[in-house]
Amino acid sequence: MKKILALSFLVLLLAGCSNDSVFQGMADDSSRDAVKSDAAIALDNKQYDEVISSLIELYDTTSPDPEVSRLLGSAYMGKAGIDATGFIDFETASEDDIFDIVRASLVINPSPSTSPTSQEESGCNIEDLTVLMTSSGGHYIEGHCMEGIIEYLDKAKRVFHVLHDRELDTPSDRIQYGILSSVHFAMLIGNDTAFALNGTMSTSNKQPGTVPVPINKRAYYLYRNEPVWHANYYREWDTIATSDHSFYRTPLSYYQEDLMIMLDALDAYEDMGLENDFVKDDIESLLRNILQNPSGDIEDAINTMTTAGITGYIQNVLSVE
Repeated sequence: MKKILALSFLVLLLAGCSNDSVFQGMADDSSRDAVKSDAAIALDNKQYDEVISSLIELYDTTSPDPEVSRLLGSAYMGKAGIDATGFIDFETASEDDIFDIVRASLVINPSPSTSPTSQEESGCNIEDLTVLMTSSGGHYIEGHCMEGIIEYLDKAKRVFHVLHDRELDTPSDRIQYGILSSVHFAMLIGNDTAFALNGTMSTSNKQPGTVPVPINKRAYYLYRNEPVWHANYYREWDTIATSDHSFYRTPLSYYQEDLMIMLDALDAYEDMGLENDFVKDDIESLLRNILQNPSGDIEDAINTMTTAGITGYIQNVLSVE
């Protein structure tokens, strides 16, 4: 609750807009404004497909309408399962567990598949977000649906990137973009981890998506420490611990881009005069946790990070308790 007072504007922006929201004033005789007003109401009702279908024809990357961009980007975030109020309300007793803020930001539903350690056929569905698998406190996204989630995250990022590139974004847009990029980073590193543990990808009988993607610290810990995971997913953790990093499908620059966007969100808080804010502190803590840099210059650490730093984060932070 302590965060909501400082960031009520952000809650309003990211959670959708109620019938009494600022977007209600958009409706007038213009059909364009009427479409935007209806889209805002649909966003508030979590009708993300309706938002996207109604706005996609209005969206112009050359000269983007900021209102259309915010609504469209938020709808893509919703399709990926992001509820930023979970990020805003997150609290942890230990800075070591700050990564779990990402899991708190996701509203996803149980997959019909029973357990991450089973080898059942995929039952996940990206459209209704029945993608969650759990076991012993570990939370995973079923691997067959992860590409769909990342695709929606990429679409949302593209919308906010264009808004930023055209210098049409507000500080609250930059903060939203930072939260989005935090989740995007976590999905990339989880997907790369699952890919590394999938031994079939180096054989002629490739089975992509058969290894669930870890999305909280406990999930990484179980992959590293529980023998049943090793037995089911073909390779032991040493694949990651001793790798030359060639298993990564994601270019290092993608990780750095997410971290730079998160850093810009911190600057946005300062531009708003909110230098002391709990959500700002959480974003900074997550950045420092990822970079394993408790006190140094964040921008320098991002610019000089290597793939060894990504592996080190998995090995030294995410997979330990």
